[in-house]
Amino acid sequence: MSSYKDEWIFFLKMGPKLPEFFFEMDQEFKQYGYNLIPVSLPDFLELTKKDTEVNVVCVVRSYSELSYYVRKVSKYINMLLRMNKIHFFHASSFGAINESAKLRVRNRYDFYSLPVKRTYLCDKILEKVIDKSVETKSWPGGKRPRLTLPKVG
Repeated sequence: MSSYKDEWIFFLKMGPKLPEFFFEMDQEFKQYGYNLIPVSLPDFLELTKKDTEVNVVCVVRSYSELSYYVRKVSKYINMLLRMNKIHFFHASSFGAINESAKLRVRNRYDFYSLPVKRTYLCDKILEKVIDKSVETKSWPGGKRPRLTLPKVG
């Protein structure tokens, strides 16, 4: 049975209400067997205490969301990215995280500049999540035996 990290993508809420596009994105993800789960910042921090890496989508579209992101969310995101606890998909009208060049090297941070079509954004996120999930799967048979042949002669 697969763990939650294989089928869930978390959506970090930037306010008390869910935006309308959340439900549309969730439907796009469901077509590929993934669920978009909304989480608040405290719940998100609780999720990251586990040893597994989680996929997180954050969309910042307004100044109030940007203010919340800068004041409360960004310091935790930077820390979790450095600790390799999350794969962060950041879509914003304003700009990338200050340390994005360092974080992109680790392949755990993807930035998408808004406006962007919802289908394009979902496709890119799914492409990364599916690629990462395929890479983490290992062959259950173990290692191949190494035989040494005795020298004749």
